[in-house]
Amino acid sequence: MNEPFPAAAQPPLPPPPPPPTVSPASAAAPAPPVAPRRAGPQPELARTASIARALLDEVERAVIGKRPVLELVLCGLLADGHILLDDLPGVAKTLMARSFATAAGLDFSRIQFTPDLLPSDVTGATVLDLASNHAVFDPGPIFAQLVLADEINR
Repeated sequence: MNEPFPAAAQPPLPPPPPPPTVSPASAAAPAPPVAPRRAGPQPELARTASIARALLDEVERAVIGKRPVLELVLCGLLADGHILLDDLPGVAKTLMARSFATAAGLDFSRIQFTPDLLPSDVTGATVLDLASNHAVFDPGPIFAQLVLADEINR
């Protein structure tokens, strides 16, 4: 078994922290009032769910028959995460990403990961503007709000 220390050389555990002390002044202070909870979802949650359903319905107009996959993709977008779509060629992965970006009003870009891809193809590059004789940054596709990294495994 790979242990960080041999059984005989393990460091001792630190002593537990002391229990919290209660001063007479803080013990007499009343607890703050708790607002009663409403039954049912909060208005913000209901509004978010309504917007999510409308977004899914809009994307499903373009990507037909993949509602469970679309729901998972939307969960990833709402969690501000990354999504890996691994499927056969020609089953609307690019259309799905582009449709989500369009329906949500996001900037979309696609990066095709070919063997000759350079870092500046992703991040952009600083180029010389001959009209003004100044260096200008030309941002790459990674600066979009929704980026599709396509054909990574080819």
